[in-house]
Amino acid sequence: MRKIDLHLHSTISDGTDTPEEILQLIRNQKIDAFSVTDHDSIAACRRIRRVLSDDDPVLINGVEFSCRDERGKYHILGYGYRPDGKMICDLAGKTHQMRMEKARGRLKVLKVKY
Repeated sequence: MRKIDLHLHSTISDGTDTPEEILQLIRNQKIDAFSVTDHDSIAACRRIRRVLSDDDPVLINGVEFSCRDERGKYHILGYGYRPDGKMICDLAGKTHQMRMEKARGRLKVLKVKY
């Protein structure tokens, strides 16, 4: 039986481990394939790819986009994209910027109220 984990988050979104720490945890757990699916960012996959060795587990590029419509909020997972592709880079850049602006707005409210 092979061990895989296709839904991990790093400190680039709402995880507790850096991309490099995730890779070390994956190695330690002897996982065969994994994907970091940060919210609205592909940066973790790019960072991990820079330090992967030939003996490391398989990294499947992943991302989790946050979406909303009149019926609710959704998270859409995407896998297997080219990390240097213009469309995915543009989309992730735009959605990550939107996420950061939302977070800064929340911090302003907290600062004023508390």
